[in-house]
Amino acid sequence: MNENEILTGEVTEGQYAIDYQDNGNGAVIPIIDGVEHPELMMGYATESDKKAGLKVLADALRASGNDVYKAMRYMYNAARVAANNITPNEAVDVDGTEVLLDLENGKAYIGTDEVANIDDLEIESREAVRALLMERTRNELQRREAEREREYEEYLLMIDDEYDEDEDW
Repeated sequence: MNENEILTGEVTEGQYAIDYQDNGNGAVIPIIDGVEHPELMMGYATESDKKAGLKVLADALRASGNDVYKAMRYMYNAARVAANNITPNEAVDVDGTEVLLDLENGKAYIGTDEVANIDDLEIESREAVRALLMERTRNELQRREAEREREYEEYLLMIDDEYDEDEDW
């Protein structure tokens, strides 16, 4: 069985609450600037987990300018990136899009979507890797935009054709 796999069963909600605490788990509702935020409630297994979770939250709040919902998005995105074993070194702007660069592995990501890589090249210089990833990302973004425009034009033509067919009414 994979260590990330979860086998399920069913108990009542009340029994689960009892089992949760019997298993040594706790939970905390963060208080930010004197205001409770139940939407940020987190469970923990140890006091060090609790402290670490609150530190992650405090870091996200500082990074987001103390915007709770933006901080939630930041934490979700960071967790998604980590859960997908993506290890970026830099966040850069490519034509208005934030891109994560993994310079050691020669890959570029938007969120968890790999948009460019240099798997076909062997380059030692971090600056060269950065420049190539950014250029390949720019090319991929332009390709995607052209594809969206083509699909939209096809959609408009389809609608126009359907409208023409209905003119007999």
